Amino acid sequence: LGKKQTNEKTRAVRIGVLVGVLLALVVVPLLVSADAALRVLLEQAFENLRLGPTVLRILFALVVGALFYSFIFHMAYEQQAHRTEAYPKRFNGAGVVAAVGNLLGIYEIFAAFQFTYLTGLAGLPERLTYSEYAVRGFSELCVVASINLSVFALCVTYTQADKTLRGIMLGLLAATAVLLASALIRLILYIEAYGLTINRILPFWFMLFLFALIALCAVKVFMPKLKLLRLAVGAFAAFYFMLSLLNMDAIVAKSVLARAEARGTLSETDANFLRYTLSEDAARVLHASPLKYEIYYDIAPEDVDALK
Repeated sequence: LGKKQTNEKTRAVRIGVLVGVLLALVVVPLLVSADAALRVLLEQAFENLRLGPTVLRILFALVVGALFYSFIFHMAYEQQAHRTEAYPKRFNGAGVVAAVGNLLGIYEIFAAFQFTYLTGLAGLPERLTYSEYAVRGFSELCVVASINLSVFALCVTYTQADKTLRGIMLGLLAATAVLLASALIRLILYIEAYGLTINRILPFWFMLFLFALIALCAVKVFMPKLKLLRLAVGAFAAFYFMLSLLNMDAIVAKSVLARAEARGTLSETDANFLRYTLSEDAARVLHASPLKYEIYYDIAPEDVDALK
């Protein structure tokens, strides 16, 4: 019996390593695309190599191998009896640790690059400015965070809970929080450089929701019976309700006007943006601003004072 359990554990670890490699093939390109500095360094290191065709061949071979493995496995082993519980624990804990551990190693390397650049300990590569670095990679990091949360949901649903699983899941959530924090810092740098817009408020709101979701997932690790999906839906509804209470046009107008007051003047581009892009929800902010005559630059001052 002990030998059989050892063989099952060994097979689970092998499958976990394979799954981890497949996840890495998805996550690594996203991380490289998300971090412009890392991409520049890799381009400089491998500028004479053509990895595109090789990567495609490897992906094709892995997919074909996984398909044939599934056919051979089902031919060689009998199907297990159907279980009556809602979520049978089909994943072996050792395989899950191997797969997720592979991701955590990748995230540690990525976090090291992020820490050096975002804290200023190391300068960016040549041909790359901090504004360009801040703009790129936000969507990729959010995609990686979504992948991590999906992996978490699958693992806690289909794997028997124990201390090892708890530790590896908490590590995955911590890595996800670090990735989101990096994306949040990038977004803040971008807002500081170019100001607020509605398209920058919405990602900020979405990341706050993801942080709340990570917190709920952490509670789920210690309380396995917690109805995570219901709470996640409720949290999303609450965040959406709070978003609907915000006057986003007024917030954007205040941001643009604050930056203009700091410069001492309002550009014609910003004036046109305030007048023709924002809705009537921002009108009160515009009319109360000391720069209202610059906003309505083509209207006589007495007519501007008459506006309501």
